[in-house]
Order: sequence, then C-alpha cells, then structure tokens
Amino acid sequence: MRLVDEGVGGRMVEVGGKNVDLDSQAEPACGQGSYGHAGGDLRPVPVGKLGSYGSALAELGLTYPQYLTMLVLWESSEPLAVGDIGVRLHLDSGTLTPLLKRLEDLGLATRARDRADERRVLISLTSRGREMRMQAANVPLRVFQRYGIDVETARGLIQDLTKIVDSLQRGA
Repeated sequence: MRLVDEGVGGRMVEVGGKNVDLDSQAEPACGQGSYGHAGGDLRPVPVGKLGSYGSALAELGLTYPQYLTMLVLWESSEPLAVGDIGVRLHLDSGTLTPLLKRLEDLGLATRARDRADERRVLISLTSRGREMRMQAANVPLRVFQRYGIDVETARGLIQDLTKIVDSLQRGA
C-alpha cells in the first residue's frame, strides 16, 4: 500500500494495483479467529481512524500494521511465508519485511529460511507472541464500544462492507 494522493478530494492509496479512497473506506475487518475478532478480510484502515485503535494497541506495544500482522500469524498453526502474509495483508515484501523485523526485535516472532526452499522466509510466533493473543482479544470490542456498536452489528457491517469493497475492486 502506498499513498497516491492527499489532495482536496481526500487521501488515496494504491492497494493491490487499485486506487482506494481512504476517506470513504469503513473500519477494517479484523481477522477471523477464536480470539474475539469480528471476522472477515484484513483491510487497510483510514488514516484518521487509527486513533480508535491507538490506546488499545499502545497497551500491547504494537502499531496498527503490526497488530494486523499478528492477527494473520495467530490464525495459523504453522509458520507462514512472508509472501503468504503479504497476500493476506495486501502488502508487498518490501513493506512487510521491516515490519516483520520489528516484530522479531520485540520478541514476538522469528524469521527463518525455509529448509525446503531457501528463497522463502518463514515467520513463526514466539511463546511471547502466542501469549499476546489473549491480551489482544479485547481490542476489537474496545474499538466497537468506542463507537457504540455491539459485536454482532459490527460483524454484519464488516461483512457487508467487505463485499462492497471486493465488488469495487473487481470493477463489478
């Protein structure tokens, strides 16, 4: 994802080769899983909405992109290749690599070459990274409550908005 334009009409970013108006996008869907997140695809969040997550994530010591990356890692029981994480997050490896290095520096993940294919780098959670999953379970609830939305309503909105964004990106 890269900033394309920040003019009078709003902020535009390029995501997966398509320009997306950040000011018209909804809150991101959170990763699906048993740790209390709303379910759905992981999408970029409008820059102006990051404050909604800020206080909850500050307690974890994570930025929003790091949090999304952790969601992807928590959903997998096996190590994930950098490319696979990038596909889920709609990020290229050049953007993702420094983020993963920072998670490694924080002691939350490890990076190792795939023994079967030395070109691939696999990312695994450390025990500290796995333990953080429970601490992060209430992040979406806290954000929803801030806006006065219950979890079921949020899930429905996220699913509907994800369908709309997918249709727009397909050009339907």
